[in-house]
Amino acid sequence: MNTIHVGSTHLTWGSVAEDAVWQTFLKDVSDLGYHGISVIEFMMGERYKNPRKVRAEADAHGLAVCGLDLKIEQPDEYYRQGCSFLHTVGGNVVVLLGGHGKKDEDFRRVADDLNRIGRICTTEGVLAVYHHHTGNTAETFEEFKKLMDLVDPKIFHVMVDTGHITKDMKPHKAGRVIRHFDKRLKFLELKDWSTETDLTTEVGEGLCDYPDAWQALKDIGYSGWVVVEQNWAKKNRTPRESARISRECIRKGLGV
Repeated sequence: MNTIHVGSTHLTWGSVAEDAVWQTFLKDVSDLGYHGISVIEFMMGERYKNPRKVRAEADAHGLAVCGLDLKIEQPDEYYRQGCSFLHTVGGNVVVLLGGHGKKDEDFRRVADDLNRIGRICTTEGVLAVYHHHTGNTAETFEEFKKLMDLVDPKIFHVMVDTGHITKDMKPHKAGRVIRHFDKRLKFLELKDWSTETDLTTEVGEGLCDYPDAWQALKDIGYSGWVVVEQNWAKKNRTPRESARISRECIRKGLGV
């Protein structure tokens, strides 16, 4: 039985270094029927240093903590601390951000770093995945495939971001990318994209072919987390309203 859980990052709300924003984020996503949250290390402030409190406050809202965003090209201890944070909060996915340059040596350098991080995470029982992103080394579909071919699949896994696929990987659609990676896919971040609202677009409100993406997830028998990671709230909407629109689209599309 394949089980999909729906989460949200706090990116739509912004930094959660301030307690008022953090508490609003937790209440909003809980009220809207999300199952959990994923957090971003460099947007948490001092909160990152107290994972027991993070877990207790998430638990109080009935939310799991599934993942943590970290930067690449940092010392080993940075990732061990991230794994320790995840162990405490109950999550198991590290999402890695960064990487610049488009030359072959840049791909090898980034892949070597991802393999280094993957070895640390695998030893700690955590899944490591890379966030393909506008302007980074792995931006287009061809670049992302090239980078993922250079990492060891035994220690490093795949995530996709439907908004960045729609923006950066044209003419390939999210469903195509999901099907390509099949069983290597361990995590999804969801947002949409349009020329007018860029990546501040709610799931289902832009140009991403979500019906095909939902079908692709069913075709490959995906189990795990799909996490909304919209880049801030759309103009004239609150973060809660944006999160509600995305949650309803996911519920209709995946039945969860």
